[in-house]
Amino acid sequence: MILNGDKVKLKVNLVSSSFFIFLIISSHVISQDYDKVNIYLGGCIIISGRPQDFRANFPFGSGSKAGIGYSFTPNLSVQFSVEYFVFHLNDSFFNSRKEMDEDLSGGEASFRIFQGNMKYIFINNPTSAKPYIIAGLGFSNTFLPDIVHTYLNRSESSYSTFISPGYQANDFTASLGVGVDIPIIESISVYFELTYHVVYTMDFNDSFVPIKGGISIGF
Repeated sequence: MILNGDKVKLKVNLVSSSFFIFLIISSHVISQDYDKVNIYLGGCIIISGRPQDFRANFPFGSGSKAGIGYSFTPNLSVQFSVEYFVFHLNDSFFNSRKEMDEDLSGGEASFRIFQGNMKYIFINNPTSAKPYIIAGLGFSNTFLPDIVHTYLNRSESSYSTFISPGYQANDFTASLGVGVDIPIIESISVYFELTYHVVYTMDFNDSFVPIKGGISIGF
């Protein structure tokens, strides 16, 4: 025979058990509401920043990106990326002074950047655009070529050369940017991103702004 007190305890236990089962099922359903792992592939065009010599010699560049991300919550994720940026030397013939012309020759500047990023989505709606902010730290394998300056002195009809030494090292890098994810179909979206990168080299800091676009595939 079950006494009244035992009936009350049984009801309480059933309600408590049902509540915890509901929480477990709900959390499982919510956790499946978003992709835990994402793979990123993309490219970019780049506008040089500072210093002045870097911007004058390498005003524009291009690059590519591959990365993998893990989401802790629907809004917060960590991302590990590999990016390759290359800048072509601006070797156009130009006047440095009224009576003197200058010609530049050299190779390409490149940055191979390995970086960890934190990404926060402000509005996470599966069916609409998702604006976000992203910040990262890492290191760059930096290569700046020797720049050969050839001067033509018109008044003396003579040439002279000067070499600006290049640079190659592994440097600390940081970035901060904003972007937007636009869902295409389930688990696949395109992204557009604007970031500000700084590479802290030994003697000076190179900065540039990649304008990125690519695809994100979720799992």
